[in-house]
Amino acid sequence: MKSKIHKMLKISTICLASALILGACGSSETENYAKYTAVNSAPAEDGHTSEVEFQEGRLKSDNWPDISAQVTYVNYGVGNNEEFDRVVVEYSGDSSVPLSFFSDGWTNKVYDSGRGEPFELDSVHAIQIKVGGVNYDFENPSETQKVTIPEGVNLKNVIIEAPFEGHQTINIGKDTVSKVRVFTLENPTRLVIDIAK
Repeated sequence: MKSKIHKMLKISTICLASALILGACGSSETENYAKYTAVNSAPAEDGHTSEVEFQEGRLKSDNWPDISAQVTYVNYGVGNNEEFDRVVVEYSGDSSVPLSFFSDGWTNKVYDSGRGEPFELDSVHAIQIKVGGVNYDFENPSETQKVTIPEGVNLKNVIIEAPFEGHQTINIGKDTVSKVRVFTLENPTRLVIDIAK
């Protein structure tokens, strides 16, 4: 199992979304992107490692629907390896309280959390993951982002919504249904979503 955990993801460089990390694509981008998407970025001692099992259907953290984490959205990364595609969302703020998360699993339609309108997807299926404890950052406001998918990644859509009422929603589209695992990492606070190929 450890050998699998320490495989490095193939890194595709894209302009990362947040000016808090990078003002534009540059030489430091690859290092920053690797930090988000490397499989071995999950330290074994933090209790939230990528040894979490892939599963079907509903996904829920033990502390859902706790929204006391009080973090703000910072950035994202998308990458892959031979076994799965990975989406990582990074947050800043109080890391003493773990993020909570919930998903009902795969569906054929996902809706904007604020307006309730359906997203236009390029995929047959989609999964929506709600993250609890994410506040809107009024000093560095963010809008809903439709991520450009790097070459080699099997996902069709990644839509990261702006935080709304203490939650942030991540929508991921794919043409086939597959097992998913979700876990958190610390220093910095991250939510990791792995989708099996």
